[in-house]
Amino acid sequence: MLIAALVPASAELVWILYNTYVPLWLQAGNSVFSGETSLQGFGLSAVTTGTILTIGNLIALVVSPIVGILSDSTHSRFGRRMPWYTFPAPFIILTLCLIPYLSQHATLKLFMINIGIFLVALAIIRGPSTVLLYDITPSKYRGIAAALSGIAGGTAGIVGAILAAALFGIRPELPFWIVSALIGSAILSAAVFIREPVPQTGEDTTSRLSPGKMLSMLISIPRDHLASTILLVLNTLFTYITFGQMQIFTSSYGVSVLGLKPANSSLIYAFGGAAFILFSFPASAIATKWLSRKSTQLLGILMFIPISLIIYFFANTTNIWVMMVILGITWAMIIITQEPMMLDSAPSDALLGTFSAILQVARTLGFVISPILGGWFIQASGSNFNTIWLVMASAQLIALLTLLPVTHGEAREVN
Repeated sequence: MLIAALVPASAELVWILYNTYVPLWLQAGNSVFSGETSLQGFGLSAVTTGTILTIGNLIALVVSPIVGILSDSTHSRFGRRMPWYTFPAPFIILTLCLIPYLSQHATLKLFMINIGIFLVALAIIRGPSTVLLYDITPSKYRGIAAALSGIAGGTAGIVGAILAAALFGIRPELPFWIVSALIGSAILSAAVFIREPVPQTGEDTTSRLSPGKMLSMLISIPRDHLASTILLVLNTLFTYITFGQMQIFTSSYGVSVLGLKPANSSLIYAFGGAAFILFSFPASAIATKWLSRKSTQLLGILMFIPISLIIYFFANTTNIWVMMVILGITWAMIIITQEPMMLDSAPSDALLGTFSAILQVARTLGFVISPILGGWFIQASGSNFNTIWLVMASAQLIALLTLLPVTHGEAREVN
């Protein structure tokens, strides 16, 4: 289970590097760019840079779901998921290593071609590498698997950001080389040590799941089961609209509303992230031993909404640190239960890739909508970044309403 969690965690490290440093190179050289002036780059505007960064989400929105669905009907001696994330691995490693070099020694066109290959390759591995973790985990332990994945990814994000900053200061290529080696090692370890189980499709114990059989299984899903799946998709969408607000705008909130320095303001999200990591396993234990998955998520949402309103009405530096820790705890209760519920809504484990793909679409759409929606409300309120907490509370209220009627997604008695 731990080895399977390393691939998504290393992919999180890759995203940290991409989202942190590619914008710097794209904008470096622009006279109005206030970032690190010693960097050489392409001198693009903030608007153009933001558009380029959106490409990653759009590629993931198209590629990841297709690959997730195709992996369910893949038949090979290496398994269903393994070919989909071992084949793109060399492309990820090579293009990631080339990013810092091409930013200094190539044209923008060549740089963007390299970025395009990198984003497509990374989008291909994201779905199958995540589903593999649940393929090898019995249904009743998938909450624990989600907690392990959350801890691995969250730790990678926080520690990776700190180490990357230190290595980048020594030599810009260093963090890219090291992370390339890490993701290569994680994928190689998974390929060597993990053996995929044969999926159970009713009485059919063979892995020969054709696209036609997949379509037949999807069409035959009972109406109440299908309704729960649709509601879980909407629940995920509004959850990640909330998450996107927190990820994107909390540092701006710290600077503009609380008057914090940029370095301290960036720690607001980190406080919540640290609490999320520490409470991930307790959240999975609550959902497994004491409450149901649905009840645990409902409790998390019911705590999240008033905490967001407290931050909105009592905006001060003492309050924000305490409240972000509590929000991180509630976030663990929401996220750790969400993915297992969606996957166990599948009529069979043979369709885990398909249902994971549906989940990925909802998450990606949430991240695409979030900055647009949040930016609109901030602008409409006269550039008041405190408004984000009202937006988050409202999105979570909708997530609550979509979760209440759900009747499926708990651990199955028999996997």
